[in-house]
Amino acid sequence: MRGSSIDMLHGPLTGGLFRFAIPVAFIGILQQMFNTADIFVLGRYVGTEALAAMGSNAPVIGLLVNLFLGLSLGANVLIARFMGGRRDKESMDAIHTSFLLGILTGLSILVLGEVMAVPVLQWLGVPPEIMDSAELYLRVFLLGMPGMTLYDFVSSIYRAHGNVRTPLLALLAASLFNVAADLAAVWLGTGLAGVVATTALANYVSSGLLIYMLRHGHGVLHLVPGAIRLHRPYVREILRVGLPAGVQGMVFNLANLVIQSAINSEGALAMA
Repeated sequence: MRGSSIDMLHGPLTGGLFRFAIPVAFIGILQQMFNTADIFVLGRYVGTEALAAMGSNAPVIGLLVNLFLGLSLGANVLIARFMGGRRDKESMDAIHTSFLLGILTGLSILVLGEVMAVPVLQWLGVPPEIMDSAELYLRVFLLGMPGMTLYDFVSSIYRAHGNVRTPLLALLAASLFNVAADLAAVWLGTGLAGVVATTALANYVSSGLLIYMLRHGHGVLHLVPGAIRLHRPYVREILRVGLPAGVQGMVFNLANLVIQSAINSEGALAMA
């Protein structure tokens, strides 16, 4: 694990930045592959209605993804500060707080999303002929929210330690699983529900791999189940940094909501 970490405190800064930034860029590409794989499989093997159902939900999912990334940035900043100061106890407390906060955030969005799914889709002007498919897609996708938030928060723990390779490898494994499972879902004839279910499951594959490695880590980078709890000062600090960052990311997607609403008014064919 130590060999995977990048020391940003000693030596030339430029080399460390490149070694840190390149895997982060690949993580962004792999996250896009989840959507790309679903678009390809739905468009080629399932049909126009399924593809339109996915497209109608894209802006909503984009808002959620940016919110999670912003919140996890707050965890990253806090943990990196403690690790840089060699404050091991504070680092461990912040790690366990971030882990539990990731779980609670994902579960909260899951519950809220399931309650608000239909009103949100109606507000977006989803045509009646694909409303059932769009609702199905969103409800099943939301089941993967805890996995997605956990991946973001546990990734922030690794990044705070200077380790970007481990989150990259976990996401690569999940991406390959998603592609294979998408094709298997089509072969089994499960249609839209099967394809989106495999994507939701892939979120748990990526987070599960990271949690397994963190559970078996060493030193500060180690998850102790009995120590998982919320430390209120750290929660406040994570939210102080993370919420503005998340809202800032969401603002860029608000325009997409307006555009998607206009596209929805043109019918399922335009949405696909």
